[in-house]
Amino acid sequence: MATVAIDFGTTTSFVARRDDSGPATVLPLSPGTPYLPSVVAFDGAQLVVGDEDSFAPEQLIRSVKRAITDRQQDIVTGDGVILNADEVIGAIFTEIRERAGSALDDSEVRLGCPAMWDGQQRKRLIQIAKRAGLALTEATLVDEPVAAGLSWLADHPEPVSGRVLVFDMGGGTLDVAVLEISGKEVTVLSSRGNPVAGDKLDDTITADLKRRSGVDFSSLRKPAQALGLLGRMAREAKIALSTQELHTVVLPAYVFGKFVEIDYTREEVEEAFHPLMVEAEQVIAEALLEAQLKERFSDAPRSGPARFLGNDIDYVLLVGGMSQIPYVRQRLAARLPDVTFVPADPVEAVVKGLTDNTGYERINLHRPAFDFILEWNGGSQRRLLYEAYTPLYQEWQAKSGRARLNYERRGRGLRLPRQGRGHLRVVSPTGKPVRLAVDGTDIDRLPVRFGHHELIFKIYCDGQLVLTDGMGKQTAMRVDRWPVIKNRDDAALELKKVSRKPMDAPPIWFVGGPS
Repeated sequence: MATVAIDFGTTTSFVARRDDSGPATVLPLSPGTPYLPSVVAFDGAQLVVGDEDSFAPEQLIRSVKRAITDRQQDIVTGDGVILNADEVIGAIFTEIRERAGSALDDSEVRLGCPAMWDGQQRKRLIQIAKRAGLALTEATLVDEPVAAGLSWLADHPEPVSGRVLVFDMGGGTLDVAVLEISGKEVTVLSSRGNPVAGDKLDDTITADLKRRSGVDFSSLRKPAQALGLLGRMAREAKIALSTQELHTVVLPAYVFGKFVEIDYTREEVEEAFHPLMVEAEQVIAEALLEAQLKERFSDAPRSGPARFLGNDIDYVLLVGGMSQIPYVRQRLAARLPDVTFVPADPVEAVVKGLTDNTGYERINLHRPAFDFILEWNGGSQRRLLYEAYTPLYQEWQAKSGRARLNYERRGRGLRLPRQGRGHLRVVSPTGKPVRLAVDGTDIDRLPVRFGHHELIFKIYCDGQLVLTDGMGKQTAMRVDRWPVIKNRDDAALELKKVSRKPMDAPPIWFVGGPS
């Protein structure tokens, strides 16, 4: 069966198709280009997708994918029109489906999403895409940086072993993943993200150009048009200065009230980019820390100054348009002096990797891609203890230097019975029960007793699960890696009981570094 992948990007969107085990082919979505600009224009009556040249800048809606990242329901156009974000995103998916045409027939459709998105954000994306006529489920979502790693492996002529840092910075988000590669087996050790990326740099350059122009925007006849055009020029300058040292921005008098020329340099772009890159390095440090914690805390230092902790990284994969700014490689090379930067297509790697069935089947995830649900009274009463894709710790906890990094759900507020029995079930994103195996024995569910003790459910970074029931009895189990759970009958979660009393993670040292 063919696989069709959709990479819905903040700036551009791609579609690729792979037939059986053949190479992935990126389908043309626009005349002369393989991609569709993720730009929507509102002309007062309808939404027009992908055409940014026929409309005034203030009519254009850019980076609407950020509405999911920022959990926004409404967006405002440059000229003050309020639109429903889901409808705008749905218009993009509808356009993608129509332009892809028959390529979607008789195919499994797969979709990428930022690694930082939680279960609610992923469900929202799937619901929007399904309303646009795409046959998708939560089980067909793949983290974008993981897909980029699969693309590199598929194109690599020889087997690869080692650890790969995937740095995926696009228009709306930064995604960082640490992958452990052994032949064709891919283990996701960690993934972290930041909702600040290319759009923020565009805004900074736009503000800089506005300041240097000397134009009083409040006195212009159409200030929104002028600001929209200036934003477009800022994006053009950013792209140009990735390959040249100087770019001249020309402001026309008919829009800005006077003719202005501004010479913008690569050095100025790097200065504007510097705060973003410092934040990006913080995200990398957190991802490297989390990757070490997967190893049962065996290599985690107990104290000491901040470290980048990149000694065990063998390869760096740079994907996403922003990663092509020379300053990115310059900073990472200084922080990770012994790694090999591997070649990758910065814009098509994700969509090609999404079509890789072989690699996808061999992924071990770093956090559960399914729900843990507590049920009783024959299943009529239930409480969600863990929702699929929820991060196992928060960003502030990693930075605090004192937090113990684990997910925890306590009984207070759950309104649980004081007596009787229930059970813990695992459910896939499609709603199907996941078969459990404990020490090699298949079971449908884990028994849970209620009582006067507070029920506590914990998941640790190293795959350890600890359940303290209402009688105070503690059960500890662990999984080597969280598997990909698809809509299949053989989906299973293999657990092993831990005989010793589980210990909390050691206190975490401060994660950070010099600017």
